Amino acid sequence: MGAPRPIRWAIHTARTRPLLSALPIALALTLALAVWSTAEPDGLQLGRRPGPTAFRILYRVEVLQDPSSTTFEERLVRRPFDGRLLGSRSREVDIDDPETSGTESLGSLILSITNGQSVPVQGRVPTVAIGDQALAAVLEDAVRLDRAVALSEDERVLGRPCRLFAVNEPGARVLAAPTADSRATLCLDEAGLVLREVWELDGELVFVRTAVAVDEKPELDALGELGDPAPTDASLAQGPMVRAVTRISSFIAEPPLPRGFRRTGRFQTASVDRALGPLSTSAWVMERGGDFLTVEAGTGSIDQRDAASEVGSTLGDATLHLGTTGSEIRIAVDDDHWVRLTSSVSPSDLERYAAALEARG
Repeated sequence: MGAPRPIRWAIHTARTRPLLSALPIALALTLALAVWSTAEPDGLQLGRRPGPTAFRILYRVEVLQDPSSTTFEERLVRRPFDGRLLGSRSREVDIDDPETSGTESLGSLILSITNGQSVPVQGRVPTVAIGDQALAAVLEDAVRLDRAVALSEDERVLGRPCRLFAVNEPGARVLAAPTADSRATLCLDEAGLVLREVWELDGELVFVRTAVAVDEKPELDALGELGDPAPTDASLAQGPMVRAVTRISSFIAEPPLPRGFRRTGRFQTASVDRALGPLSTSAWVMERGGDFLTVEAGTGSIDQRDAASEVGSTLGDATLHLGTTGSEIRIAVDDDHWVRLTSSVSPSDLERYAAALEARG
């Protein structure tokens, strides 16, 4: 299999270089010594999500309620983990404009962007990129499970044909069907990118987000170049302490590697809840091109409300959850242990994968 290959996530961009002297502790969040692996020849085959592996979309955002406003939003994404979401009053969305601000994800770091500077503020297990859109992978199942409605008419935005779907609200972490009180109409093109969102509350138009520029082969310099792995163990102002490890001892067996995927890494997190005390999780992260699959096993309880359906699992009671950033399966192993799967693949494929997870022997 060869020697382990380190993960190389860094934030070596022109706008962050002035901060490099202040970043050692922040960068220490991510121990980038996780082991890469080749695909297992007999691994489970999972479908690919539609769409490009990178994109940039510039939106015009109109808030029509009083006080009304028009702003611009830029989403720059390098799938599966890296992305940037910026908001500005100017169509140019200049990173150095004091009125431009936003959030960025680089591997296992979340950064806040203000005054032209990126400051690491939170650690995370690598998962869907900030600003990414995974609706195309979940909408078919969402319609089947009455969490969305497929509309008969089509539209064109920027000359690109797109299909229309209706959900309860735009940008929802949990998809729900439209109601008489709240209805968001989404226009998705053939690449699975959202080109328009129109939101109505009580029959009144309150919000419109429309793509004014789309690039499926964008320049990605703003998201940084591959650099040196970070040193070990530190925590930031928010979120858990995250570190990469070469092996994990958990109450579940090592999750299988799907065909064509490689292991991004194995991670452990630690945090303290005021009510529950110390909490810990173990995570296995896998990727294939622009797709990702993350399996987390933790202590404590897991919220299974707003589930789209129940799914099969030998580990415990399992539920499927659908959102604008993809699908998720949550498994309550017992009162004190849980497993969560998040992925860019279709919910049906994620269900098949969840069924393959086993308890540690």
